[in-house]
Amino acid sequence: VLQSRHIIVHGGVADIDEIPDFTYAPLEIYTLCATSSPPLQQIVTVVNKESNNLYAELLFRVNAAELTGEGTAANAEKAEKELFGAMGINPDHLSLADGSGLSRLNLITPRSMIELLGYMRRQTCSDSFYQTLPIAGVDGTLKGRMRGTAAAGNVRAKTGLVSRVRALSGYATTLDGEELAFSMIVNFYSVPTGSANQIQDLVCERMVNFKR
Repeated sequence: VLQSRHIIVHGGVADIDEIPDFTYAPLEIYTLCATSSPPLQQIVTVVNKESNNLYAELLFRVNAAELTGEGTAANAEKAEKELFGAMGINPDHLSLADGSGLSRLNLITPRSMIELLGYMRRQTCSDSFYQTLPIAGVDGTLKGRMRGTAAAGNVRAKTGLVSRVRALSGYATTLDGEELAFSMIVNFYSVPTGSANQIQDLVCERMVNFKR
């Protein structure tokens, strides 16, 4: 990508965490240029609706840098686990190797994800977070899913995909107007990905048609 933009590149590519003798630049370095990012909600909207892995990874590391001074994956995972513990969610049910979600060392239970979703709905930033999630049949990574069904417009959820893993976690509104938090993680499936999506979509349809 860099070379296609006429940026000269020498040598190979390495993750900064894999360079043992790497040291961060001293704090007294001279700033040539600085720019302010958009508001956090705008960034998280891109992360959640478009599943932007780069933004997710940067948020993961920036959080660690703000808390510890070093934006490493290890520091970021430690911070996330401490946050989970403060939320009352078992941090032992969480493993984070990166922020993008691409590593197969990333692990979480559906129950922990539902507990996290429930926690978020009790916070003052609840509506802001809710608005960042893709809407079934309307936008983001769910734009082409659940169209023409009762779930369209009534499910807001984040998708997740790596080879042979398909996840969908978020909120569904039932016929009674009740909001349900849900999480479905399909691992090591041997059927086409579309089949895994279809099962998740059918479950979402069942939830929105639910009535007590």
